[in-house]
Amino acid sequence: MNKKRIIYEIYFPAFAMNIKDMIDKLDYVEELGATSIWFTPIFESPSEHGYNISDYYRIKKQYGTMSDFDKLISVAHKKGIEIFLDLVLCHTDYNNYLFQESIQGKNDCYFWSDTQIDNKWKYCRENKKWYYAPWNYDMPSLNGSSEKVRTMIVDVVKFWLGHGVDGFRLDAVPYISYGCDPIEFWGWFSNMVHEIKQDAYLVAEAWDTYEVSNKYARTIGKAFNFEQSGWIKHSLNNNEPLMIKNNPEYDVNFLNNHDMTRISNSVGHDMKKLFKAVDLLFSLNGDVCLYYGEEIGTGMYQDCHVLEGGHGDWKVRQPMEWIRVEYQRKDPKSLFNYYKKKIREYKEN
Repeated sequence: MNKKRIIYEIYFPAFAMNIKDMIDKLDYVEELGATSIWFTPIFESPSEHGYNISDYYRIKKQYGTMSDFDKLISVAHKKGIEIFLDLVLCHTDYNNYLFQESIQGKNDCYFWSDTQIDNKWKYCRENKKWYYAPWNYDMPSLNGSSEKVRTMIVDVVKFWLGHGVDGFRLDAVPYISYGCDPIEFWGWFSNMVHEIKQDAYLVAEAWDTYEVSNKYARTIGKAFNFEQSGWIKHSLNNNEPLMIKNNPEYDVNFLNNHDMTRISNSVGHDMKKLFKAVDLLFSLNGDVCLYYGEEIGTGMYQDCHVLEGGHGDWKVRQPMEWIRVEYQRKDPKSLFNYYKKKIREYKEN
């Protein structure tokens, strides 16, 4: 029987100064009771959020070295904590070597047009063509059907699994490629990963209805249940019974993440609702994901609402409030200690 996972999502710059500091903070993750850590992208990237990757094989210099990362993996594993990396395969950074080659017509890894088809196509001054980049001009969309792209992906997966990574969170899976069948692609990807590491953990982001996210979960292994997250907030704010659309075998349930309004803001900073949110979250069977700081009520003193789709998401990536951790640790009735209690009970049942 598969174990229940409590995944702790960390936006690295807000949680630790660097990887060495993160190694020290593993004690906190262990104290909380999380079984796994999901780091939002830590790869080389020109942006703070890191979702436009310029080099899949390198960690951001300010975070540390591969030697530091290997030690992090080793210490985490000794504590029984898994490490999952955020793998972005829908697009790369403009300066990724594959895109720079593609500008020169040396590969089929991206999509080009002589004319602008719609506003998702951006103009390239170097070759005077238009490239498909639905998210932003600095995020050209990868061609998931390209053999060269798939070879690169295999190499990247082997590299990080070889460094002891336990699995991947897969970004925006419905948008893998222009004109590509995403189910075929992710079926290929899942089979490939599990041939390399049979017990590798894969969880998909498909921000859509339950039926859509569950479809990807059945192909990939797991998926975040965005609709259930919405029903939890609806129940809390409207004092109605919880609508349950959840399959414990495939779904990962959560209250908020790096693209969403903090749960404290979503319930109007009502402490009773926050405690009840924890109850509802852990009433659902299967895996659970927590966003760093929710266990101490991060967002309590701020009006930080994020527009759907993550616009304004910088508002919910504030530094971890370690002073509040110390304060709540000493209070047996605190939200922090309630999370610890619920996590312990959940893992025991």
